Amino acid sequence: MSPSNNATAPWPAEAPAPPPFVFDDGAAYELMIGRWSALVAQPFLDWLALPHGLAWLDDGCGDGSFTQSLVLHRHPASVVGVDPAPAQLNFARQRVATASVRFMEGDAQALPLPDASVDAAVMALVLFFLPDPPQGVRELVRVVKAGGTIAAYHWDLAGGGFPLQPILDAVHAEGYRSQPPPSAWTATLQASEHLWQNAGLSDVQTRQFEVSRAFESFDEYWRTAHGSPRLRELFATLSSTAMQRLRACARERIGSAEDGPLVLKAKANGVKGVKRWGAAIRQGLASLETPLSHLPFPRDTDRAAADHGACFSSPRQAPIATALPRRHRRRATRRRGAASSAA
Repeated sequence: MSPSNNATAPWPAEAPAPPPFVFDDGAAYELMIGRWSALVAQPFLDWLALPHGLAWLDDGCGDGSFTQSLVLHRHPASVVGVDPAPAQLNFARQRVATASVRFMEGDAQALPLPDASVDAAVMALVLFFLPDPPQGVRELVRVVKAGGTIAAYHWDLAGGGFPLQPILDAVHAEGYRSQPPPSAWTATLQASEHLWQNAGLSDVQTRQFEVSRAFESFDEYWRTAHGSPRLRELFATLSSTAMQRLRACARERIGSAEDGPLVLKAKANGVKGVKRWGAAIRQGLASLETPLSHLPFPRDTDRAAADHGACFSSPRQAPIATALPRRHRRRATRRRGAASSAA
């Protein structure tokens, strides 16, 4: 969930372009985005519908919010969390202190993992912050095993689904410009679907998730904005009068005239797809007209699958008798008998 999840980064209109930044406070990030992300994570994981006991990658793990949900709801065999921000990783390690989970510093566009090393990989609130989203998706494809799932969710930026949207709208109304994420275009359902399809993934599906979060007061909601480094920097430059005006504008946009409890909503767009098996195994299976999921192949790598697929290339090859279920062994035996008679 790093380097950043504030949908736009406010900056005074007359100031030069802001420098790059990363999160430096895991606890503040948790209040701002981590709790929102956890609300999306559970229905998102239900939608993925993957079994327990898999090896997962949490790419851009941030403060470990999604990792924690993954451990609680999917009981993985192992999880690797990768993020470029040391402060976020330190918070995540304290949050998810489980032997099956390890966190490491790294770049989503050049993951520090070997090929075909995990069963499933997820980017939670990350994709639109990558300078090169297609490369990020290619890296996910590289590290996931054949037949594995690759998925992501991101705030619906174009649809106003970002949790701090009312505050950002107030910032804009008060005359401050904003810096969008470098790849905000990826956050739409259509763009996500195209990215997954262009990466060669199969069974690509998309879905939108809407979640709600309760706050005791407007002040509690306002404090969450301090988890954004850019908003925090902006607030520090404002006079007391300007800050009061900004708060009043945000409150008006929420429709919270009185200082009481309020419930706000956010929307995230999800995408998922499956890494295809190797061409050799697909060609071999076509001759048997048998779905891949019905065969007892190991799911290590495309090469392993291709090696097993070679058993199907000729009815004369004996190993096919031990590689197939009983109904296919009978078919293979008949084929070998017919081939011997013809010879």
